[in-house]
Amino acid sequence: MSRSIDLFIRSSKPPDEVAADLSRVADLTLVRDKEPDTWALEHSDVQAQLRAHHFIDDGDLVLERYQYALSSRIEHGGRPTDSRPANLFRQVSARLRAEGMDCLLVHDLQYRDGGPRSAEDSTVASESPAEDLADQAEAQGPTARSEEAQ
Repeated sequence: MSRSIDLFIRSSKPPDEVAADLSRVADLTLVRDKEPDTWALEHSDVQAQLRAHHFIDDGDLVLERYQYALSSRIEHGGRPTDSRPANLFRQVSARLRAEGMDCLLVHDLQYRDGGPRSAEDSTVASESPAEDLADQAEAQGPTARSEEAQ
């Protein structure tokens, strides 16, 4: 199963305007992709695509309020939070938020079966809530997801 980093972006603008805003605000180059209403980003060794997303809400993770996602696949091995796409998307997220754009950074979003996680799953404590979630996700295997809201 593939792993990804997704930066969900809330905007009522059409996709070409969102791509232009993202290029301007984050000082990145996005070019129209082969797929309709999709823009490609290549920055250093990070490749990503911006498009309207197809994800549904997942429990307390409300994705329907975000119309677009900038998504990058990541390699297996290592923690998604430590990946180059995650680092780039953190910077992009900070710049978007500084411009008043609402966004949500999600590490390794996977579809889940069943209801909310048990209380046992939330007992891990460290100095970083994002690291807690990443550690829990890796311990739970491929159906888990971790998120980071900045």
